[in-house]
Amino acid sequence: MAINISLVKFTDAGIKAVKESPKRAQAFRDMAGKKGVKVRDIYWCVGRYDMVVITEVDEEALAASLLTVSSLGNVGQKPFARWMRRPLSAS
Repeated sequence: MAINISLVKFTDAGIKAVKESPKRAQAFRDMAGKKGVKVRDIYWCVGRYDMVVITEVDEEALAASLLTVSSLGNVGQKPFARWMRRPLSAS
């Protein structure tokens, strides 16, 4: 499995209901878990992105989860970074 970092921005609808964001984050964790995605961390941010979501999953399950959450209309994701568990330098 790989570690994925998703950069997330609220849509207009998402920012209008920002107080519901923690509840939506828990719903995302629950939904993602059912699809085989381990949500390691969710960080709310100030700046270019509104959230950073770190997951551990295979690519197919992550794509299904991101499509599901995007279809709800509260957030949009930017391309995510993918990190393998093995070190970057060969031993």
